Amino acid sequence: MTFIEWITEMPPISSEWKSVVSSTIKLSRNIKDIPFHKNVSIQEQRTINKLVDESISLWNKENDNTFLVCPLTTLTNGDIQALREYGIDIPNIEHRESQKLYLSKDRLLVILTNGIEHITLWGISFEADITQIWDKLSRLDTWLAQKISFAFDNEFGYLTASPLIAGTGMEIRATVFLPGITNVNQMDNLSGKLARSGYKISKLRNHFYFIENSFSMGLKEETFCNRLEEVQKNIEFIEEKAWNSFYDINQQQIKDKIWRSLGIFSYARSLNYEETLECIAWLYIGMRFNILPIKDRLLFYKLLRLAGPFYVEKKIHKEEMSENDINTWRAVLIRDVIKEMSL
Repeated sequence: MTFIEWITEMPPISSEWKSVVSSTIKLSRNIKDIPFHKNVSIQEQRTINKLVDESISLWNKENDNTFLVCPLTTLTNGDIQALREYGIDIPNIEHRESQKLYLSKDRLLVILTNGIEHITLWGISFEADITQIWDKLSRLDTWLAQKISFAFDNEFGYLTASPLIAGTGMEIRATVFLPGITNVNQMDNLSGKLARSGYKISKLRNHFYFIENSFSMGLKEETFCNRLEEVQKNIEFIEEKAWNSFYDINQQQIKDKIWRSLGIFSYARSLNYEETLECIAWLYIGMRFNILPIKDRLLFYKLLRLAGPFYVEKKIHKEEMSENDINTWRAVLIRDVIKEMSL
């Protein structure tokens, strides 16, 4: 498997329709007796890579879900941006010679060395069940901890360069799509409920939002995951009720937006990022709520990934394209996806 194959092929997608589009768990780990990244020497960075290389080499011998190793110097800026579009927030660090990525065969686990922390782990899920990806990530974290001495304090927990994530070293983020709650103006109420549970919500665009934990100390990792899962269930209930209320009053306008968006995707010769996201949002509504004659969650994710300009570049194997060229190729690729689904 090559990096291009890893980043362009689709990960496992559940067929169950939920408001949760994706969930990401990020764990930050540092190695005992090695300074944080701002004070670490080149030799110490090499030591970090050596320890992780040895651990992952053993993992690959004993596990089917093997890792592809990619030094960051072998990746282009477009490759790194495509990873960010996927949900892997690679930090902006000037010198990348010491950084390595490890990408799992199932496309759900990623490791980075020598970022803001010595070792960063990501687990990605395209389902609402965040405990499932936590189980995968926790197993990897435990494996590494058995072979590498992490910096840990009995009082404070895992020691991190960023004080905001000290303790568990965990950051959880869910991307959710909430057209019902948005349109009936219940977002402020939801935001207050989330804050009381230790989470904050911020808007992306077109009814897409981020939900993320606002602290990481004082609770176990499993507790954070369980809390978010409960939050997601509550959001699901509120969203369905809000959507039904909104749809009852605005059926004709909603159906028009959905079919109009399908027409744009079927025939447009140029699609910019904003228009693509807006049309995707309406098609998501059409598929989830049985307004369109197809209910394919994989189609939604194919379209969502094509919104990203760097993913478009990866799909057609070109770098540093102009915005106009990206918009043209995005329209071509989206038309192909729509044709495949016989819509």
